[in-house]
Amino acid sequence: MEYYRRGQQKNEEGASRLRWIAFASGLAAVAFGALGAAVASRFAPFIGAMTTIAAAVAAFGLGERRKALIAGYAAMQRSLETILALDDIKPASLADLVARTEDLLESEHKAWLPQMLSTQHQPPAPPKAQGQEQSGA
Repeated sequence: MEYYRRGQQKNEEGASRLRWIAFASGLAAVAFGALGAAVASRFAPFIGAMTTIAAAVAAFGLGERRKALIAGYAAMQRSLETILALDDIKPASLADLVARTEDLLESEHKAWLPQMLSTQHQPPAPPKAQGQEQSGA
């Protein structure tokens, strides 16, 4: 349970840090815009740079993956706490506790595996040797 609690906390802290970076970058873009308009046009290029940084951090760092990790860690922690609470209400044998926990962990793995496989980059297909025909041509 502690592992999942720490994992959730780590991802929440990371998401919070990235939100602040995106916010600060956006705020800097506004400041550079004001400076560019009021003081010197040399600040104008920084508007686009800071806006791009803010958007990139928000899109990459706060994406669905981090949200899914936070939710997944929280759900696993609650599920493990439920197993423990049920054992407190009606004590189970060690074999039953192990079986319930292993079933829970196996279900997490089954949900996790397709998600991880979908994020892997596939290598490009090798080039066709000279003289081979293209299929479908």
